[in-house]
Amino acid sequence: MLHYYMTATEIKGYLLDITGRLEKECSVKYRPQGTLEDMLDVIQIIRDDLVVTNGQRELRLLAAGFSIPGVINQTARMIHKIPDIFLLSDTKFFDYAERILGVPIILNNVSRLATIGEKASVYPFIEDFVYFNVSESIGIGMGIIVGNRLVKGGRNYAGEIGQTRFNSEYSFEDYLNGKGHFEFEAGLQTLYSRIEKALQKGGCVTLKKIMAEDEEEAVSLESLEKAAMAGDEDVKEIFDTTLKAWASILINIDLIMNPEVIVLGGRISTENEYILGALQEFIPQDGMFKPEIRLSVLGENAQLIGGIQELKDYVFNNIIVQEVIS
Repeated sequence: MLHYYMTATEIKGYLLDITGRLEKECSVKYRPQGTLEDMLDVIQIIRDDLVVTNGQRELRLLAAGFSIPGVINQTARMIHKIPDIFLLSDTKFFDYAERILGVPIILNNVSRLATIGEKASVYPFIEDFVYFNVSESIGIGMGIIVGNRLVKGGRNYAGEIGQTRFNSEYSFEDYLNGKGHFEFEAGLQTLYSRIEKALQKGGCVTLKKIMAEDEEEAVSLESLEKAAMAGDEDVKEIFDTTLKAWASILINIDLIMNPEVIVLGGRISTENEYILGALQEFIPQDGMFKPEIRLSVLGENAQLIGGIQELKDYVFNNIIVQEVIS
């Protein structure tokens, strides 16, 4: 089986045996400004790299799964609303991928896969669970489990909190045209962009020194946390603006869903202690309204574990069982 993890700048591929064990992996970068055909070529390149062994024997591929940050319409076999990967918005990706790979494919939202993976591996006994998924780029999504069941919604977009109308400075018409969305106001790419502008103006001095010492050319969550904890007030002010936006959404999630646990994941993991501390400071901790917020143990691997589970179920129920019957 193959599992593909689609991100804003690269596609990661994983080869899995029938039990779900990881056999091999690779990743290939692509140009976000390129064409859909370029992206499909990358999918083919990854398949060839993973499936052909020792340059001689081609393994039998049973199915392929894709982890995608968007709304998936299973009936129309289309995907929509992908701020991270504009090339895939409103396309019949099912048909393209099946034609290239020559096997059945399944598409799943990355936040939901990560939710399945994190819950199964870390919180198996939690029945009401929310996974707040932050990508390295723009996207922010959410996976919801209520009564041990994944919630997709009547039209399959439950959890698309990135589409939340967030900035009141924009009119409703602006919002409909893509402005004032939560993920555009509080996504990591927006945070990095604000920090880079401050650096260009001579601010964030401590951050600049940390990046030089660590030989980092680009801003990262880890460097921002180091700078904030080291007392860089410019970084702290900009960083906290984003974290306060996250806190607002998390408070609303808690009041609406009241889950047992809210896990911050995706790009965020147990290494990002500053983020957790700041959120706990911004979110009221008194009285009955006290959400249980934790950092993801698995980080970006959560989507892989969830993807493996979905692929195993699909292959067993739709391929192996049918072959046995035949």
